[in-house]
Amino acid sequence: MMPAACDLFKTLSEPTRLRILHLLSHGPLCVCHIHEILDLPQSKVSQQLGNLRKAALVATSRYHNWTLYSLPEKSEPVFAGALATLKSTAFSTDPIFKADLKRLRSTDTSAACEAAAACC
Repeated sequence: MMPAACDLFKTLSEPTRLRILHLLSHGPLCVCHIHEILDLPQSKVSQQLGNLRKAALVATSRYHNWTLYSLPEKSEPVFAGALATLKSTAFSTDPIFKADLKRLRSTDTSAACEAAAACC
């Protein structure tokens, strides 16, 4: 358990990964939406999504040509506990997470990447 917990918290220690998990806690998103909301280069977002996926902290599904990212339906208890704590503390009080949520709510995510044909 100890090495797994250390690996989890090492993965969660990167701010962009936390911001991505925060967005995904509100529902599935395509990489182009995450890139737009976080105002970060798509390559950085893709790299961090890859790190989260490798750690089994995000799941993927296909929609036509696009990959949608979401939180996994089942996760390790230590991750579920950490995520619940983040939701009730940092995700709801930190100004960066609040700004990200405001941008998420103003972004049309109903059509996965249709407006950005070269996106994903």
